[in-house]
Amino acid sequence: MFYFIKKIFYFCKIFKKRIMKYTIFIYITFFSFFNAIYSQNELSFENTLKNIWAKTYDINSEGTGLGNATLGYSSGVNNTEGVYNVFIGSYSGYNNTFGSVNVYLGSYSGYGNLEGKKNVFIGYKSGYYEKGSNKLYISNSATKRPLIYGDFVKTLLKVNGTLVVEDLLKLKPKKEAPEYPSEGTIYMDKKTKELKVYNGKTWKTIMFKE
Repeated sequence: MFYFIKKIFYFCKIFKKRIMKYTIFIYITFFSFFNAIYSQNELSFENTLKNIWAKTYDINSEGTGLGNATLGYSSGVNNTEGVYNVFIGSYSGYNNTFGSVNVYLGSYSGYGNLEGKKNVFIGYKSGYYEKGSNKLYISNSATKRPLIYGDFVKTLLKVNGTLVVEDLLKLKPKKEAPEYPSEGTIYMDKKTKELKVYNGKTWKTIMFKE
Protein backbone atom coordinates (compact mmCIF):
# COMPACT_ATOMS: atom_id res chain seq x y z
CA MET A 1 0.00 0.00 0.00
CA PHE A 2 2.80 2.37 0.93
CA TYR A 3 4.45 1.62 -2.42
CA PHE A 4 1.39 2.75 -4.42
CA ILE A 5 1.00 5.93 -2.33
CA LYS A 6 4.64 6.74 -2.96
CA LYS A 7 4.15 6.25 -6.71
CA ILE A 8 1.10 8.53 -6.73
CA PHE A 9 3.05 11.33 -5.04
CA TYR A 10 5.90 10.82 -7.50
CA PHE A 11 3.67 11.16 -10.59
CA CYS A 12 1.90 14.18 -9.08
CA LYS A 13 5.27 15.85 -8.60
CA ILE A 14 6.31 15.19 -12.23
CA PHE A 15 2.92 16.36 -13.52
CA LYS A 16 3.16 19.58 -11.51
CA LYS A 17 6.61 20.38 -12.93
CA ARG A 18 5.45 19.90 -16.51
CA ILE A 19 2.35 22.00 -15.97
CA MET A 20 4.43 24.82 -14.50
CA LYS A 21 6.92 24.62 -17.36
CA TYR A 22 4.36 25.00 -20.14
CA THR A 23 1.83 27.28 -18.47
CA ILE A 24 0.55 30.28 -20.44
CA PHE A 25 0.87 33.43 -18.35
CA ILE A 26 -1.58 36.28 -18.84
CA TYR A 27 -0.79 39.46 -16.93
CA ILE A 28 -3.20 42.40 -16.86
CA THR A 29 -1.99 45.60 -15.19
CA PHE A 30 -2.34 49.32 -15.73
CA PHE A 31 0.77 49.56 -17.93
CA SER A 32 0.86 45.98 -19.14
CA PHE A 33 -2.33 44.32 -20.32
CA PHE A 34 -3.67 41.97 -22.99
CA ASN A 35 -0.25 40.30 -23.22
CA ALA A 36 -0.24 36.57 -23.97
CA ILE A 37 3.06 34.82 -23.37
CA TYR A 38 4.27 31.26 -23.77
CA SER A 39 7.81 30.68 -22.51
CA GLN A 40 10.04 28.14 -20.84
CA ASN A 41 12.12 30.84 -19.17
CA GLU A 42 11.64 33.68 -16.74
CA LEU A 43 9.16 36.35 -17.86
CA SER A 44 9.70 40.04 -17.23
CA PHE A 45 7.70 42.78 -18.90
CA GLU A 46 6.10 46.14 -18.22
CA ASN A 47 4.65 49.11 -20.10
CA THR A 48 3.80 46.91 -23.09
CA LEU A 49 0.39 46.73 -24.71
CA LYS A 50 -1.43 43.98 -26.60
CA ASN A 51 1.67 41.99 -27.56
CA ILE A 52 1.85 38.26 -28.24
CA TRP A 53 5.09 36.38 -27.61
CA ALA A 54 5.75 32.69 -28.19
CA LYS A 55 9.40 31.91 -27.69
CA THR A 56 11.98 30.15 -25.55
CA TYR A 57 14.05 33.11 -24.42
CA ASP A 58 13.68 35.93 -21.90
CA ILE A 59 11.47 38.72 -23.21
CA ASN A 60 12.92 42.21 -23.30
CA SER A 61 9.85 44.36 -23.08
CA GLU A 62 10.70 47.26 -20.86
CA GLY A 63 9.65 49.68 -23.58
CA THR A 64 6.28 50.72 -24.90
CA GLY A 65 5.81 48.35 -27.84
CA LEU A 66 2.25 47.80 -29.04
CA GLY A 67 0.59 45.03 -31.03
CA ASN A 68 3.71 42.96 -31.77
CA ALA A 69 3.62 39.21 -32.48
CA THR A 70 6.78 37.08 -32.33
CA LEU A 71 7.40 33.35 -32.63
CA GLY A 72 10.82 31.73 -32.30
CA TYR A 73 13.95 31.71 -30.20
CA SER A 74 15.08 35.32 -29.53
CA SER A 75 12.79 36.72 -32.22
CA GLY A 76 12.28 40.45 -31.66
CA VAL A 77 14.04 40.12 -28.33
CA ASN A 78 15.51 43.65 -28.45
CA ASN A 79 12.35 45.42 -29.53
CA THR A 80 11.52 48.27 -27.14
CA GLU A 81 9.28 50.76 -28.91
CA GLY A 82 8.41 49.11 -32.22
CA VAL A 83 4.71 48.54 -32.91
CA TYR A 84 2.64 46.11 -35.01
CA ASN A 85 5.59 43.93 -36.03
CA VAL A 86 5.35 40.24 -36.93
CA PHE A 87 8.57 38.27 -36.38
CA ILE A 88 8.39 34.53 -37.05
CA GLY A 89 11.50 32.33 -36.86
CA SER A 90 14.50 32.09 -34.56
CA TYR A 91 16.38 35.42 -34.30
CA SER A 92 13.99 37.10 -36.75
CA GLY A 93 13.96 40.85 -36.11
CA TYR A 94 16.66 40.25 -33.50
CA ASN A 95 18.16 43.76 -33.53
CA ASN A 96 14.94 45.64 -34.10
CA THR A 97 14.43 48.35 -31.49
CA PHE A 98 12.18 51.09 -32.89
CA GLY A 99 11.17 49.56 -36.22
CA SER A 100 7.43 49.18 -36.77
CA VAL A 101 4.90 47.48 -39.07
CA ASN A 102 7.49 44.97 -40.33
CA VAL A 103 6.80 41.38 -41.37
CA TYR A 104 9.79 39.03 -41.07
CA LEU A 105 9.19 35.36 -41.88
CA GLY A 106 12.12 32.97 -41.50
CA SER A 107 14.98 32.42 -39.09
CA TYR A 108 17.39 35.39 -38.98
CA SER A 109 15.14 37.38 -41.34
CA GLY A 110 15.65 41.12 -40.86
CA TYR A 111 18.39 40.33 -38.36
CA GLY A 112 20.41 43.53 -38.79
CA ASN A 113 17.56 46.01 -39.24
CA LEU A 114 17.25 48.33 -36.22
CA GLU A 115 14.69 50.99 -37.07
CA GLY A 116 13.26 50.05 -40.47
CA LYS A 117 9.54 50.31 -41.08
CA LYS A 118 7.05 48.51 -43.32
CA ASN A 119 9.55 45.92 -44.56
CA VAL A 120 8.51 42.48 -45.78
CA PHE A 121 11.26 39.82 -45.60
CA ILE A 122 10.40 36.24 -46.53
CA GLY A 123 12.84 33.33 -46.22
CA TYR A 124 15.84 32.19 -44.19
CA LYS A 125 18.11 35.20 -43.51
CA SER A 126 16.12 37.33 -45.95
CA GLY A 127 16.90 41.03 -45.59
CA TYR A 128 19.73 40.13 -43.22
CA TYR A 129 21.81 43.22 -44.10
CA GLU A 130 19.00 45.58 -45.09
CA LYS A 131 18.93 48.74 -42.93
CA GLY A 132 16.20 50.69 -44.70
CA SER A 133 12.41 50.77 -44.81
CA ASN A 134 9.62 49.81 -47.23
CA LYS A 135 11.65 46.99 -48.77
CA LEU A 136 10.68 43.52 -50.02
CA TYR A 137 13.09 40.58 -49.91
CA ILE A 138 12.32 37.01 -50.92
CA SER A 139 15.38 34.79 -50.60
CA ASN A 140 16.78 31.78 -48.75
CA SER A 141 20.10 33.28 -47.69
CA ALA A 142 21.69 36.49 -46.41
CA THR A 143 22.44 37.67 -49.94
CA LYS A 144 22.18 41.35 -50.83
CA ARG A 145 20.85 40.25 -54.21
CA PRO A 146 17.67 38.32 -53.37
CA LEU A 147 15.72 36.40 -55.98
CA ILE A 148 12.93 38.97 -55.61
CA TYR A 149 13.53 42.53 -54.41
CA GLY A 150 11.02 45.33 -54.07
CA ASP A 151 10.69 48.94 -52.99
CA PHE A 152 7.18 49.88 -51.90
CA VAL A 153 7.84 53.62 -52.09
CA LYS A 154 9.19 53.50 -55.64
CA THR A 155 6.65 50.78 -56.58
CA LEU A 156 9.63 48.79 -57.85
CA LEU A 157 9.78 45.00 -58.22
CA LYS A 158 13.05 43.39 -59.31
CA VAL A 159 13.70 39.77 -60.23
CA ASN A 160 17.38 38.82 -59.94
CA GLY A 161 17.26 35.92 -62.32
CA THR A 162 15.35 34.67 -65.33
CA LEU A 163 11.65 35.47 -65.37
CA VAL A 164 9.59 33.10 -67.50
CA VAL A 165 6.07 34.13 -68.52
CA GLU A 166 4.32 31.11 -69.97
CA ASP A 167 1.34 32.71 -71.68
CA LEU A 168 1.14 36.49 -71.86
CA LEU A 169 3.05 39.58 -70.78
CA LYS A 170 1.12 42.84 -70.93
CA LEU A 171 2.52 46.34 -70.44
CA LYS A 172 -0.06 48.90 -69.40
CA PRO A 173 0.46 52.06 -71.50
CA LYS A 174 1.70 55.09 -69.56
CA LYS A 175 1.15 58.76 -70.32
CA GLU A 176 4.56 59.65 -68.92
CA ALA A 177 7.90 57.89 -68.69
CA PRO A 178 8.67 56.03 -65.43
CA GLU A 179 9.97 58.27 -62.66
CA TYR A 180 12.91 56.08 -61.60
CA PRO A 181 14.26 54.44 -64.77
CA SER A 182 17.47 52.47 -64.95
CA GLU A 183 19.33 51.21 -67.98
CA GLY A 184 17.16 48.67 -69.77
CA THR A 185 13.79 49.92 -68.44
CA ILE A 186 10.99 49.44 -71.00
CA TYR A 187 7.52 50.98 -71.11
CA MET A 188 4.64 51.47 -73.53
CA ASP A 189 4.03 55.12 -74.47
CA LYS A 190 0.28 55.72 -74.43
CA LYS A 191 0.48 58.76 -76.74
CA THR A 192 2.73 57.38 -79.47
CA LYS A 193 1.70 53.71 -79.06
CA GLU A 194 5.39 52.79 -79.07
CA LEU A 195 7.67 50.74 -76.87
CA LYS A 196 10.51 52.76 -75.39
CA VAL A 197 13.70 51.67 -73.66
CA TYR A 198 15.99 53.68 -71.39
CA ASN A 199 19.67 53.45 -72.38
CA GLY A 200 20.98 55.01 -69.20
CA LYS A 201 20.75 58.58 -70.52
CA THR A 202 17.65 59.00 -72.68
CA TRP A 203 14.58 57.12 -73.86
CA LYS A 204 14.82 55.39 -77.24
CA THR A 205 11.98 54.00 -79.35
CA ILE A 206 12.16 50.27 -80.02
CA MET A 207 11.81 49.78 -83.76
CA PHE A 208 10.29 46.63 -85.28
CA LYS A 209 10.91 45.43 -88.81
CA GLU A 210 7.75 44.86 -90.82
